Amino acid sequence: MFGVIQRNHSGEAMLIVARPIAVMICLAIGLGALTGCGPGSAPGYVFRTPPAPQPKPLPPRPAHFGVSLPVLDKDFDSDSLTMPPTLSADTVVPVIMRIDTMGVVLDYDLVRPGDTSIIVPCSVYLRTGVFVPGLVDSQSAEFRLPVLLSLRASGRPSVLVPVDSRHEITDIRLYWHSLALNGYRPPSLSSFPSYFCKIAPSDSVDRPPYVLARVSLDATGRPTDVDLIRSTEPAFTDQILSAMNWATYSPAERLGRPVPGSLLVSILLWPKITYPTQPFISDQRDDLSLFQRERIRTHPEMIGMMVPPVPRNFPKGNLTPRGVVRPLTTSATASILIDSTGHVIFRGAEGASRGMRLLRTVVEQLRYYPALDFEGKPQRFLGIVRLDFDDSRTVRIQSRWLDTYDFE
Repeated sequence: MFGVIQRNHSGEAMLIVARPIAVMICLAIGLGALTGCGPGSAPGYVFRTPPAPQPKPLPPRPAHFGVSLPVLDKDFDSDSLTMPPTLSADTVVPVIMRIDTMGVVLDYDLVRPGDTSIIVPCSVYLRTGVFVPGLVDSQSAEFRLPVLLSLRASGRPSVLVPVDSRHEITDIRLYWHSLALNGYRPPSLSSFPSYFCKIAPSDSVDRPPYVLARVSLDATGRPTDVDLIRSTEPAFTDQILSAMNWATYSPAERLGRPVPGSLLVSILLWPKITYPTQPFISDQRDDLSLFQRERIRTHPEMIGMMVPPVPRNFPKGNLTPRGVVRPLTTSATASILIDSTGHVIFRGAEGASRGMRLLRTVVEQLRYYPALDFEGKPQRFLGIVRLDFDDSRTVRIQSRWLDTYDFE
């Protein structure tokens, strides 16, 4: 029932019952008066649809030495790709692109001559990407840009560029390689002296103790200052800082001219390292065991992770997984999430049309020391691993983020 209260000519309040249809007419007339749409009504409030949210503005492009690298604007056209006939397994091919001042891919060079048979069929595909031009002192410039071409025996290809369309650095090593190829080289470590640490890190620890410091260098590469940023092993901090001061470095360069600069040096006290350590020679790094190789890391800036995930239960790259009753004789590339405790979550795989459940069983047995940020806090990490199976049920595992590519 609908009604309104009115007063009669005696002043008494009375309820007048109205029919529903009359109430609806009154409501319509009232709404028309508010919106200015009713017959004979005066203009009033107009109800409008709220504007659509605007896209979040992009952050500034990363810049160092007054240089901003080319940024991918239009992705590579996978429909133009002719798959190499010799490709039987997933592979990653390092390539150096030459990009002009308009952002067009002019040409490319191979890093490894043995990749010729793989890369020739990809020639058209590699020229379909379009970039926002790189800048030097705010002016467009031609660049040599190292990229990683990922080809899959089954699945779509992809190209990893140093800076993506969101202005984010995709791979910190690729980013610094790019600057160095174009004459803008951050400082680097050449050698590090022996040091001693009287501790016995246990395999049960979630993360290794570490010392992080910034080393300032003059234009000859000589240390002028060593500033401690953070240490979780205070008893041996002074000794390690002294070793940083006696280490040898290559200075920063801008267009071939040495300039003063600085870099971050992190010393990680991994398990199974014998003390005192052997002197560390950067040119011989690839010949060292995993933990010897990863005990000293350098960083031009606090970008990315201080330490990426490092294999824990397969330091030599081999694993004999539990629960595998029959061997696999195939290869697969798996996408994984490593959580902040070092446990692995399987996210999918290429090249494994059958045996996906078995592949998940293998991948989720992998254990890592978790990635650490520059405050030493464990972080989640998305990565790619390649798994090669043989008929003995042993799996060869490559953590792709630990691969090294020499672009020079």
